This record gives sequence, structure tokens and C-alpha cells, in this order.
Amino acid sequence: MSDYMQKVLRIVIIVEAAAIAAVICLVVVFSAIGKGAPAGTGKHTASASADISASGSADQSQSASADQSQSTSTGLADGEYENEEYKYVVSGENCYIKQYIGSNTRVIVPAMIEDKKVTKIGESAFYLRRDIESVSLPDSVTEIGFDAFYNCDNIKTLSLGSGLTRIGDRAFSICVLLREITIPDSVTEIGENAFDGCGHLATVSLGSGVKTIGRCAFGSCMSLITAEFKNTSGWSVDGIAVDVTDASQNATMLKETYLECVWSRSDQ
Repeated sequence: MSDYMQKVLRIVIIVEAAAIAAVICLVVVFSAIGKGAPAGTGKHTASASADISASGSADQSQSASADQSQSTSTGLADGEYENEEYKYVVSGENCYIKQYIGSNTRVIVPAMIEDKKVTKIGESAFYLRRDIESVSLPDSVTEIGFDAFYNCDNIKTLSLGSGLTRIGDRAFSICVLLREITIPDSVTEIGENAFDGCGHLATVSLGSGVKTIGRCAFGSCMSLITAEFKNTSGWSVDGIAVDVTDASQNATMLKETYLECVWSRSDQ
């Protein structure tokens, strides 16, 4: 073989070796890429799953917090509201009855409406509701407003709660079928004309806490025959001391003798 052919052969061998080396390098590179990509993809997928899981947990946590916040909310904001039986006004944690719009003839006023305590029967709340036969007030009510039950002339029975402190002017005027009334010991004031015109009222029991009875509180209560004062000491009529130990005599003084006078009691 000539020198020329030997040189050509060497060149071919070198080129083939280089080509084989290049192929081997490419195989190694692609093999490395092939192995690395899934690992990288798996890691990315796991990370995404973790992110989704964390996001879901956060959403659930936020939702739970929102639900908890809603459940522990103070409820109704201040303002006027209405349900099937009452129009009522909310102020802070309390509310008062503005108007009775229900159809029950035997009314039991609730101690709570929603999450608010009923503390007052508002002015004219039951005005001229002539269909009502009985009324029961909860211990939470501290005041009965002006004209609250004015001319509810079919009320026969009335129950007042132990938290009541004030009966407003004309609160039960012209409740003509009301026959007896017990004023709780918690009451301190009975307003003017509070029971004026209760023509069938026969018996009154005045609690030990009563300190003031307004003018004509029992006006036109011509059937009144007994009025018991649980606390008999310190009473005066327009500043003049008066003996209230006799229930029958008290009835006469309240409806006739001292009808237009202010009754008051001083602590001794």
C-alpha cells in the first residue's frame, strides 16, 4: 500500500473515531437530560400540589374564620326592624317594642328578639288593640311607655315581670275588662292616669317598691274595692301624711278622696 493510501486510511479512522465519540457524547447528554427532566418535573408537580394544598387549607381556614366571626357577631345593628309580630327598635344590646302587629289575642312578649333583650314597651305599642285578651310581660321589661295599652278594652288578665320599674302615663287607660292587677315589688313609679277608666278593676296590690302614684292613676275605677299597699310606711298625699293600712279605705282614697293628688312615699 502506498504512503498516500495509508494517510487516507488514517484520516478515515480518525474521522470515524471522532464521529463515534461525538455519538457517545450525545447519547450521554440525552440520557442525562432524559433522566433529569422527569425528576425536575416531579419536583415541580409536588411543589405545585403543596401550593394548592396550602392554598386550599388557607381558604378553608379563612372560610372557617369568617363563619366563626359571623356566628359570634353582635347581630343586628342599631335601627328599626320588623318580624311577624312586632316592629321593634334596636339600640346596642337592647331593643324596645314599637308596635304590636301580630294577630294573637293572648300576647306573651318575649324576653329576647334575635339576640337583643326586650327592655321596654314603647309609646302606644298596643294602642287600640281591642282584640287582645291577655298580656304577659317578661322580667326583662323595665318600662311601659305612655299609652302603651291604651283602650285595649278586651284585656282581662295582665302579668307584669319582676324587672319592671316604671308604668307610664295612661299605660293601661280604658282597659275596662281588667279586674285585678298586681304591681311587682320592683316598680317605683306609677304614672298619671295609668289605670284610668278601668271600670271593672276591683283589686289592686301595690308592690313594696312603689314610691310615686301619679294624679288620677285609678280615676273612674268605680269597681275598685281593695287596694293593698305592701309597704305601708311613709306615705303622703300632696305632702300630707296618710294611713294606708286599710285596703278598703285605700281603694276609696285612690278612686275618689285623693284622686287628683300625687301620692308619694319617703324611706324612713
